[in-house]
Amino acid sequence: MKDKNTTKKQRIHPRTDTSKHIVSPPAGRKQKQETLPCRKPVLHLSPATNAINRELSMRLSDVFDGLKRISTGDPTVRIDETSDIEMIAQLKHLVNVTGQNIGEIVDQSHEFAMGLAEHFDVLHRVSQGDLSARVSGNSDVELLESLKNVTNETIGSISKEINERKEAEESLRKLEELESSLLSAIPHAVIGLQERTIVFANKAIRHVFGWEPTELIGGKTRLLYRTDDEYEQIGRHFYPALEQKLTHSEEFPCRHRNGRDILCKVHAAVIGKQLKGKGIVVIYEDITERKQAE
Repeated sequence: MKDKNTTKKQRIHPRTDTSKHIVSPPAGRKQKQETLPCRKPVLHLSPATNAINRELSMRLSDVFDGLKRISTGDPTVRIDETSDIEMIAQLKHLVNVTGQNIGEIVDQSHEFAMGLAEHFDVLHRVSQGDLSARVSGNSDVELLESLKNVTNETIGSISKEINERKEAEESLRKLEELESSLLSAIPHAVIGLQERTIVFANKAIRHVFGWEPTELIGGKTRLLYRTDDEYEQIGRHFYPALEQKLTHSEEFPCRHRNGRDILCKVHAAVIGKQLKGKGIVVIYEDITERKQAE
């Protein structure tokens, strides 16, 4: 115990005499001076930081409750945006903006697909340890612009607090939950593909195609089309187009789980800046009734 205390004092006062720690070798051997290794100082969170963490935990529940109401079909939800923590205030504002503009998002599925693709790419890079990743570009959709600002600010906060690993991981988890809640609020089917294998799907896939997300993840998109030929055909249409530009959309016949044929407006966007590993985000908008009315 005395040696450890002595080492700690030596670390705080570099000029302290360390001769006490010289080990005397047996007679006949050369003397070798050894010193005990220095420990790194333990970082303690201040009471103010602990208070902020508690405030984050309490106030984020309001944000998630609001998003949950929106995802269940109540876009009229509004929550109080006041908060002493700027990030919480921005998240609350984002919930209110989501409720106001959910109809606009539906009409702008193409642009939203591009925005989601970029956000998933940034989150993937962050999960791999690249805390320099940021969402870039500008959008006329206020929700995407707000989401970009919140995402970038959250990543910046994580970067500053990287020495507090648990807090950083918790912040990233909450950001992913926010992304998941936004996906749930979209009324169209949204899936992520890697080599035409489904890696994620939102809850609206149940409404559009009759499948549960868990039933599709890990499988091929063949289940969404009427025949093998049409499955191959849409691949021939979309992937060459996405190699030339980052987005592509067209109308394409699909099939519901119950065997009913449906017509979908299919919007696709490349994840990242190039079509690597055929990673894309696809939105399926069921336009069957609209076309029948026309």
